[in-house]
Amino acid sequence: MKEIQENLTLFISEQKSYFETVLAPNENNLKWGEAWIYNRSSKGFLIGPTNAGVNFKEILITRSKALFREDESYEHIVIEDGKTILIDTLFSDFTQAFLVYKLRQSGKYPSAASLVAPSLLLKRIYVRLLMSGVKPSPCNISSETLNDTAELLATFRKQSTLADDQTYLNGIAEVLRKKQITYSEPEFMVTVKRPQRASTKKVREAEFAEGLGDEENEKLVEIQDFLNVVSLRNLVQKDSEKIMLNMTLLLFVTAWRFEELSGITINALKRLEVEDEQVRKLLKKRGLHTYYLGIVYQGKKGAGMRTHWVEPLAIDLVEFIFKDTIKLTKNLRNQVVNCRGNNFKTLLPQELVPKESTVVNLNEAEIELADVVAHIYESTSDSIRYFNDLKRFAKEKLRKAGFLPHRIVKNRRKREDQFYTLKQIDDFLKQTITKSKELSADMIYRVRDSSNDYSYDVEYEKLLFITPVGSTALNYSGMIKPLATPIWYRYLSAYLGMGINRNTSIFTRYNLKTKNGEFTKINTHMPRHNKNTFLAIADVSEHLQAMVMGRADIKQNERYQHLAIEELALTTDIVSYHQDNSCTAISLSPTGVDQVKNTGIIGLNPDLKLENALAQNLHTFTTERDRTSFITDMLDDIDLNIFEEFSDELAAFQNDNEKRDIIRAHSDLSPLAFGSCMRKISVIECPFNIMCQDGTACPYHTLTGRADEADKVASLLKSIESEIEKINYLEIIARDEADELLEVLNARKENVKMLSEQSQSFEAKKIPVNLQEYDAKKKPIRLATLFAVEHRTNEKRAVLEKLSKPSE
Repeated sequence: MKEIQENLTLFISEQKSYFETVLAPNENNLKWGEAWIYNRSSKGFLIGPTNAGVNFKEILITRSKALFREDESYEHIVIEDGKTILIDTLFSDFTQAFLVYKLRQSGKYPSAASLVAPSLLLKRIYVRLLMSGVKPSPCNISSETLNDTAELLATFRKQSTLADDQTYLNGIAEVLRKKQITYSEPEFMVTVKRPQRASTKKVREAEFAEGLGDEENEKLVEIQDFLNVVSLRNLVQKDSEKIMLNMTLLLFVTAWRFEELSGITINALKRLEVEDEQVRKLLKKRGLHTYYLGIVYQGKKGAGMRTHWVEPLAIDLVEFIFKDTIKLTKNLRNQVVNCRGNNFKTLLPQELVPKESTVVNLNEAEIELADVVAHIYESTSDSIRYFNDLKRFAKEKLRKAGFLPHRIVKNRRKREDQFYTLKQIDDFLKQTITKSKELSADMIYRVRDSSNDYSYDVEYEKLLFITPVGSTALNYSGMIKPLATPIWYRYLSAYLGMGINRNTSIFTRYNLKTKNGEFTKINTHMPRHNKNTFLAIADVSEHLQAMVMGRADIKQNERYQHLAIEELALTTDIVSYHQDNSCTAISLSPTGVDQVKNTGIIGLNPDLKLENALAQNLHTFTTERDRTSFITDMLDDIDLNIFEEFSDELAAFQNDNEKRDIIRAHSDLSPLAFGSCMRKISVIECPFNIMCQDGTACPYHTLTGRADEADKVASLLKSIESEIEKINYLEIIARDEADELLEVLNARKENVKMLSEQSQSFEAKKIPVNLQEYDAKKKPIRLATLFAVEHRTNEKRAVLEKLSKPSE
């Protein structure tokens, strides 16, 4: 037992020594046992999100679920407040030593989550030791203790989180065994695995895509959402709104991760002239710039410093984003430069700083409340109506910070003018930075890539996207004008509708909704997810995908293949029409139904009954009554010269019923590939061997205005004219045979011309109706679906062009 305790003491001593000599100096000489608080201005291992931290001395039971079983009583282990459990000094030292050990083992600074999680598990283990009645020493941790902890976690954790917890518990057991600091060797078996995020097999991807739910689709940007973002360019009014919109637009252009976007500098653009003269001429002809535009940025996840080359069509937009943002933030940048120039002795705006800004001068110089509003703090609340409201909010802001008016003077209008010393205002600004976990006292933006432990610093004035503190909030807030802040993730998320209060966003402010009537919501990672899906749809090779997306991990592309499969599958259901005009003849096989399906458009004659107008296009005459109704309707339309054989026969009858009887007796409309036949050719074979199909005149052949007839008449006429042209050429060689052929062809040509005029009269009466507008399920909803449709269309066009080329 003595050896076990000595091993524990040695383990803690080694880690404490490393902490004090290596880690603590970079964190303002942080003391052993003090809480680890992550913040943005840290220069060491505590760089991280502002809401993360590790407390080694106590456990707040109100913040933790399932610390105890339902039948357990824990009053004896908490202090008088009933909410806190104090941690024994030895166990506290062990917890900190364990985290330092993990830091040393990783060889780099891990993320905050990878240290906070095991520290919370060790606290749970501590509670289990207390509840089991044994001394809460690390030496008493056993397999049973670890299993009890995991059992309680399983009561409220979801599968993925529980799998992480079990992995951490297994890691704790390994360290305890390796260092031999427990009386019994603890064992822990991982029983839960993380659910697979993606499969590498095509079959599984296809199955997953087939059963894909709304949760995955929500990661892709919908067309209406994208249009709403574009609409904001004409709607946003405040400078902060414009800056964040520029940030959003650049996010769509580049598809960066948020951390990559937020670290962009004002001098990130670089140009590279196109040297190839032929390419330059082509670019000029198309109205494009004759240079490449790149954006230099720091990639995350080990990607390193990279250049994103902008698509030629987006160059103007990117250049505008940079110029506009720099213009909007010019005064704020100058303020940061001035503060850095005086070594942050004062944070006051330059126009308020006395020539000799000593403490005495700042104490003597005063500023009226109205000037505080103009230069220091201005409320952005929607409830503001008058300037006095702004003064009232500014006074309340200063009061809450502990600063009361230095002097109050009644003016001529018997109102009070309230004055503050410049020292008070300067202290207010400095206090704001000190209390903020997001702002850095030296105004330097620090980023660390936990994948390779690479860190870099950017001064605030060099960042492209900065705003005054508080200006990014959309309601119930105010901005502190002299203080700059980078735009953090939570600000942009709230701006795009994904914050804590999702009913407050830039889209709700300007009433921009989706087709479902809901306000647009966009996650900052959705543009990246969208572009990844585009590349997967286009079947871009994995290494090129990784290069375009700025990734070091090639295998990550697999996570987007199932979405690509789904979007491509949707294109088979979406109506799209592409007519190829390169052919001189069109196949006679498509029917009226095929034509409507291929185009998504149907032409309806308003002078006909609706059922007859539909049947005219689709030839859906299923009964004798249908055909009779259609012919009667067509005869009543005096503008159409059709069924003239009926006109003469019906002239002798005045009674409508008698007319219908005559029509019913002759109302056969058998569909042909080209036009219709008024004989029952389905029962009695055609005595003319269906010669009407080559354009020869036939008394039984007629057009009805079917949707496919106009194209087929035009195609047939072109074909006959082409044959006539060839015969005219052959007439030089064999005149007699050519004359005979020309006579037949010219007769067919005249007949088809007459049919063409008749077909044109049908089409002139019709009003085109776009069926896609009546079928929301078949219309592209997401940008990825639209991209998939266009990609598939281009593929088909390429195949047709290849087939149309003569073989060599």
